[in-house]
Amino acid sequence: TLLKGIRTDRIWLNTPVRPPAESSARVVDHRTMEEACRILSALNMDLLVSGTFFSAIADPLEALHSILARHPMTSGEIRGFLEGRGEMDPDTLLEKLQEDPSMEKASAGGPETFRIRPGRK
Repeated sequence: TLLKGIRTDRIWLNTPVRPPAESSARVVDHRTMEEACRILSALNMDLLVSGTFFSAIADPLEALHSILARHPMTSGEIRGFLEGRGEMDPDTLLEKLQEDPSMEKASAGGPETFRIRPGRK
């Protein structure tokens, strides 16, 4: 009833795809999200493609650190970023990132996400 009083042009629904800032936030399964979208005549943001990342820093690991200091990335996003820069061996660079003590991997129930450990920029 509360939502019926809100006038909108469009409703977008989303669920965490990266570890959320709020520990109480939980991932909604696909079936629940689709049902909520149907009830609210909303669009599901889960179906959107993730954006691309850019860095002018020449060294690929330094470039990743620069991005990851601001924005967590999935391994798929990292691979896409590296391939988009023409890096010939993204697997080796991903391994180096996994071994980096300043990195941590986390999951919000979706893909594993890389981020810089708090206080380790």
